Amino acid sequence: FDMYDGTSTITCKAFVEPEKVQKVMGRIKKGIRVKIQGNAAYDNFAKELGVIANVIIELPAQAEITRQDNSMTKRVELHLHTQMSQMDAITSAKDLIKRAASWGMKAIAITDHGVVQAFPEANHAVEDGLDIKVIYGVEAYMVPDDEIPEGEEGWKKIKPYHAIILTKTQEGLRNLYELISISHIQYYHKRPRILQSVFDKYREGLILGSACEQGELYKAILNNKPEEKIEKIVNYYDYLEIQPLGNDEFMIRDGTVPDQEA
Repeated sequence: FDMYDGTSTITCKAFVEPEKVQKVMGRIKKGIRVKIQGNAAYDNFAKELGVIANVIIELPAQAEITRQDNSMTKRVELHLHTQMSQMDAITSAKDLIKRAASWGMKAIAITDHGVVQAFPEANHAVEDGLDIKVIYGVEAYMVPDDEIPEGEEGWKKIKPYHAIILTKTQEGLRNLYELISISHIQYYHKRPRILQSVFDKYREGLILGSACEQGELYKAILNNKPEEKIEKIVNYYDYLEIQPLGNDEFMIRDGTVPDQEA
């Protein structure tokens, strides 16, 4: 079962004697309050932190705990996935925008993987009277042209980098739609790819960010590329993305880096 404490959720497992399973599982229902005692550890099966619950105590019901944002200065999230990002998110654009607005955030970006299907829902959410601005964007699969091997379809042989593209004008939104169409019709190979040369053609009205650890800049630093190469990459982007350490902690677990400092 999954347990929520008002800030985050963790999956719990309990090993129960066969004859008691039906009774125990009959009491663990959605929405009840429990207190558990157990060990939190990395679950090799689920590939995330989990708890083996040795003791489960049901508590009296109370009003739902809703997470609050008490920051004096509100953030603007520029890298966000909805349920339109396959295998990367399950929340609708409307629910995300609604929650951000309730926290007092004045703007929020929608950047699904390679697609823009969440845009209509995001637009309708704002039309419903929410005091928040939607920044329309995408997390693109970008292919640097200077790395493409010779041949008609050399672009298929290059692993694409992640990059965040945000719109800042109506022309930019139109250009983003052009890029999405081209990436699906002309350069689709496992994923919709955007060649850098094609992006440069439609760059007007768009803002380019370096994205996550799958981004070109992060990979270049990780792979000890020469300083001049890193500087060239930095100069290509409009802004550089720095994510919370927890987002990349898997790199410690898989041995890519030794610790959080690295």
